[in-house]
Amino acid sequence: MAVDPFAELLRHLRRNANRTQDEQANAINAVSGRATMTRRE
Repeated sequence: MAVDPFAELLRHLRRNANRTQDEQANAINAVSGRATMTRRE
């Protein structure tokens, strides 16, 4: 059975809703493979 991408996205968003902003940035960076850029950069 194929994974429903929308269900997967909803699960991902619910997990992320419990994270702090820094934790969220770290998670995004882990996925994207890039260093965090501050708003000033």
